[in-house]
Amino acid sequence: SFQRRPPSPQVRSPPDRGKSITPHSLRHTFVTMALDSGQADRDIAISTGHSDTRMVAYYDRGRDNISRNSTHAVAAWIEGAV
Repeated sequence: SFQRRPPSPQVRSPPDRGKSITPHSLRHTFVTMALDSGQADRDIAISTGHSDTRMVAYYDRGRDNISRNSTHAVAAWIEGAV
């Protein structure tokens, strides 16, 4: 007869961080990566199905906050010092 063996103790489920992947989060990630790679706002709007480039600006809000984060500033300083 077929017996299922218990899962290996090394195999664990990822921790639940209270967030899930949604179509909106995927779209937000796509827009952010497209902006980072220098794509034109109009091309991004077309790719995401938006008729107005203002939606691209909506997804772009707050992206400058990361550059003001002290952790990133120190990491950039260390990277430049090496």
